[in-house]
Amino acid sequence: MVRIEYEIDIATRARFEELLKDGADTRPLLVDLAYCPFLDSTGLSALIKRHSEGSIMAIVLPDKGTVARVFELTKLDRVLNIFSNFEEAIAALARTPE
Repeated sequence: MVRIEYEIDIATRARFEELLKDGADTRPLLVDLAYCPFLDSTGLSALIKRHSEGSIMAIVLPDKGTVARVFELTKLDRVLNIFSNFEEAIAALARTPE
């Protein structure tokens, strides 16, 4: 699991990408953005890269807030596996074949 509690932007992009890479080595990957206060296009790009490389990934993201709005505006909430709580995300990952 990767839990992010800091802003994801150009300054923290490399750290976020490294966490996703390390997390993807232990499939499936659960990304917790529930306490992430800000995410810009560099963070979205890192998530899209993992997704396009075939990583099995579930993202925990509250229904409301700035970060949720970014996913909604970019329509990535329709592409990536996003869940509003851990229980839903873990259940979905458990049903995913490896």
